[in-house]
Amino acid sequence: MDVTASAATTNATATTAAKLHTTPQLQRAAEAAPPDHGYAKFITSDGEHVMRAQRLAIGRDMGAGNNKPGTFPISAAKNVSRIHAELYYQPHPQHPLDKPGHWVMTCLGKNGLYHNGVYRAANQRFMISHRDQIKIGDTVAFFLEPEPNDRE
Repeated sequence: MDVTASAATTNATATTAAKLHTTPQLQRAAEAAPPDHGYAKFITSDGEHVMRAQRLAIGRDMGAGNNKPGTFPISAAKNVSRIHAELYYQPHPQHPLDKPGHWVMTCLGKNGLYHNGVYRAANQRFMISHRDQIKIGDTVAFFLEPEPNDRE
């Protein structure tokens, strides 16, 4: 299969999976919202989190003033671990199938997470791309990268 066809199939699958698990308003917001000149951002029904560094921990909201710096508090639910997932930018391929310059997420929570509708267990590492959907607990978030002309 040619790489372009594979990418188109992956994007179509991600878009279809995202539409199955979200409200139409959140889906439209994810499609329309360009990142705010950070490295990337997550958008949820409660708002957005702009990544200002190339590494981000995602976890349970510990309350005002109690969240660690560099952590995106995605939910206060008890089924979300304090550090449920980690996201970082990988500038160079670590595996022959990796593409150069990609984002990698590692699930650290014992309850796992869903990536584009696919369950990911604890300690599972996977690539994440523009407009991918992540579901941790009951919270759905979309990962957005800036368009090339939006980058500073």
